[in-house]
Amino acid sequence: MNRIEKIKIKYSIIFPTLFVALLWGIWLVMDALEMDPAPLGMSPRTLSGLIGILTSPLMHDPTDLDHLISNSFPLLVLGGCTYYFYRRVAFKVFFLIYALHGILLWLMGRPLIHIGASGLVYGLTCFLFFAGILRKDRTSVAVAMLVTFLYGSMMWGIFPLPNHVSWEAHLFGSVIGSLCAFLYWNVDLPPEPEWMHEEEEDDDDHPYPPGDPMHHPPTTHLHAPPLHVTYRIVPGSQKEGSHPQKSDE
Repeated sequence: MNRIEKIKIKYSIIFPTLFVALLWGIWLVMDALEMDPAPLGMSPRTLSGLIGILTSPLMHDPTDLDHLISNSFPLLVLGGCTYYFYRRVAFKVFFLIYALHGILLWLMGRPLIHIGASGLVYGLTCFLFFAGILRKDRTSVAVAMLVTFLYGSMMWGIFPLPNHVSWEAHLFGSVIGSLCAFLYWNVDLPPEPEWMHEEEEDDDDHPYPPGDPMHHPPTTHLHAPPLHVTYRIVPGSQKEGSHPQKSDE
């Protein structure tokens, strides 16, 4: 691994690590003070619930450590992949998912208190999957397959199953993440392999595209017809210093 790759990896994990550290810091403070996260959660279609667009992804129940852990590791992995492979739009994607899925949740969510960063996890999962499929290069498709292998089973969470999980946050996060993939998949495209450029240079020498029957026409050599020269000697016309007449046939 060269120095540039090490620097890219280093900067790719900075923001996801800081964000997860923020989640843990808030959880520790609330646990120490025995605070209720409900006032800062999302309460759909209420004025008091508007603050939840900003704060609900940061809130996790102090009595449910598993919820925080289940969100922390995916955020580190998915966030790191997003900032490594899509660094020019990573902040846009993250904050679009953060804000827009919260707005949709406020508009159409069930009248319950919604807390947790699961919507972000689902949004980043769908972004990496669809962006990788649309790019079609080996690395991006490999990342998409890895994401599917690690977190594909989470997609059951977008359906209204009878449990206490906020499936609406999962669904809206997935929708916004997918839309971001269609908007930004062609940003930060990886460089093409050198062999592709060599093939293109070879094809430029031919007037016909590859696959055309005339792409490699048979080489033909054109020869000018031979010039036949004959001489006619006219009796009595050849004198000293004179030249024979020439005719082309």
